[in-house]
Amino acid sequence: MSMGKDQEKLAIERKLAHCRELAKRYTDEPTAKHIRELEKELQDALYALEFAPQK
Repeated sequence: MSMGKDQEKLAIERKLAHCRELAKRYTDEPTAKHIRELEKELQDALYALEFAPQK
């Protein structure tokens, strides 16, 4: 993985960790739903970054 991808991965992982902390604090709808949606988007972005075809 290139240096740019490593930094991007770290940034996404930080956002994901923050998202999970927010999910613990905010359990009421609709906020909790938005946090879950954001977490899913971040997980998808991380997966895409980790398993993207090598150029």
